[in-house]
Amino acid sequence: MDLLRSRLNNIDEEELNIEKKLNKFEKRRNNLQTRYNHYINLQSNHQIVDPNLSTPIHQIIVTVEATIPITGNLSLKYFIANAGWMPLYDIQSTSGSSKIQLIYRAQVYQNSGLNWKDISLVLSTSNPSVGNTKPVLNEWNLVFGYPNSYTDNLYKKTKTPNALNYNTLPSKSLKEQNINMQEDDSRGVEMNGNNNSDIEQLFTVNGNLLRTEYEIKTKYNIQSDNKSHHVIINNIEVPVNLAYLAVPKLDSDAFLMGKISNWEDLNLIPAMARIYFDESYIGTTSVYPESLKDTLYVNLGRDKSIVIKRQNVKEKCKETILGEFKVVTKTIEITIRNTKSIALDFEIDDQIPVSKDPAIKVTLIDNDKAVYNEVTGKLTWAMNIKPKDIKKLRFSFEVKYPKDKVVAGL
Repeated sequence: MDLLRSRLNNIDEEELNIEKKLNKFEKRRNNLQTRYNHYINLQSNHQIVDPNLSTPIHQIIVTVEATIPITGNLSLKYFIANAGWMPLYDIQSTSGSSKIQLIYRAQVYQNSGLNWKDISLVLSTSNPSVGNTKPVLNEWNLVFGYPNSYTDNLYKKTKTPNALNYNTLPSKSLKEQNINMQEDDSRGVEMNGNNNSDIEQLFTVNGNLLRTEYEIKTKYNIQSDNKSHHVIINNIEVPVNLAYLAVPKLDSDAFLMGKISNWEDLNLIPAMARIYFDESYIGTTSVYPESLKDTLYVNLGRDKSIVIKRQNVKEKCKETILGEFKVVTKTIEITIRNTKSIALDFEIDDQIPVSKDPAIKVTLIDNDKAVYNEVTGKLTWAMNIKPKDIKKLRFSFEVKYPKDKVVAGL
């Protein structure tokens, strides 16, 4: 009887273990069958029955080859297309200051399906999603036909710095400090507990021939929600010369511009920038450093207190007929009034027409000491206007063309 009881107990224990395994396998089988039915329904009806079933199962399959038996740690780095970052700047300036505060920000987003917790970020300007094949020039054949419309040409040439984005990968370390984030309707997600004075040591800039990398030392939590999470990259003071620029032909307002020299050392990226002047939000502008000029111009906003007026001098504008030709003469006057109590530096841009048709001849009669570009027809004046003073500029030109023709845009 003792032997029988012992054997029966062993049998009961084995049956219980087997039943547990069967229940486990049955549960797994039911889950797989449910997912299978879900995907069959999705393919046939293009509908999702249960949103919870659409959660992906993440797997990484790795094949390892070794010539000898060995033990060690294995680190994995992989690329995902649905994660990246977009640059953004904050430009802060004050009246009478010879420097501006330039804050680099990154709008990091990811939709990988996994929430990133306590991660270190390395933001790179390289983009693996962009092709790396050098373009090939094909033959340029000229044929008769209609030219492309102005709208098409303008669309092709227009560049949008705010559309640039770069792929980013989390670095190795995934555990340490936790930085809480809060949502802001106007600025995405901002950090708590940081101010601009504490930013300078939170990053390391590394560069090579192909890219610039910003290694962020602060840890972040970034949810898999495809929303922008703001990360501060850099915060520097940049020497700047302030000047007012205006193009009266297109806009009667004067624009306060910051002229930055040696901007190549700043590792700037084409991006949108938010402008703050005297602790007030002014608006947005574009920072586009892909220029061949020695000086980078940063728009700091409009100044409505500067009065600028552009008009034709009627008594100096006329049309005359000389034999087979018509001659159109125009004189334009620009008036700038400095209403401020300090002297201001100004740069004024205007233009005269240019002609690529030998039958149309354009002659500059008077440029009023402007710098004249014969290729583009651009006129540029640089001056200093005393407080409460008024400056007037005049320039004249004439256009000569066959009288039986009509010149568009004149």
